[in-house]
Amino acid sequence: VSMGFVSLSSLLISSYRIFFQDGNDIIAKEFSLFLAMISIFAASAVWSGMRALRFKGRKAPHRNIIDLAFSALRLLTGLAVGIYGFTHNNLLLTYFPILPIVSGISDLRYWLQPQTERMHWWFHHLENMFTASIGTVTAFLVTAVPRLLQLSQTDIPALLWFAPTIIMLPTAKIMAARYRKRFALKK
Repeated sequence: VSMGFVSLSSLLISSYRIFFQDGNDIIAKEFSLFLAMISIFAASAVWSGMRALRFKGRKAPHRNIIDLAFSALRLLTGLAVGIYGFTHNNLLLTYFPILPIVSGISDLRYWLQPQTERMHWWFHHLENMFTASIGTVTAFLVTAVPRLLQLSQTDIPALLWFAPTIIMLPTAKIMAARYRKRFALKK
């Protein structure tokens, strides 16, 4: 519920800044576009991770329209922002959307394919909680740290944008491998 509130409020504020805020500050609008993508990215990951727990006994493909819509929204938002970034020569908006695209595809595969692996739901939940954490920590870092250090949005070090992904993605993969071994599962 808390993550839903944070994501919805971030999406509303970002949308207001993109569509209604006066001024032609393209950097602020692109930053808001990034935060809107992150809010959708994190919210859909939390949704999918929680829903995996609810349907942990499933073996057949899962075709619940709400679950598929959240996964597709993550994928489509990543594609749209990535295309925007590419066409506007914005490296951040070109490359960061790879994460929502890849995770959206992975999510759709999870729901649309039958699950035969024991504990599939546990790994899907773990993956999506890390995914949501990457999104929220990234959003926090790029909004709070510049304010604390009195930097403008254009002065944010590039590493700050990608540090949560660089740290958390391998951590999630290592944890999944350890739990596969612990649960005596083969990849």
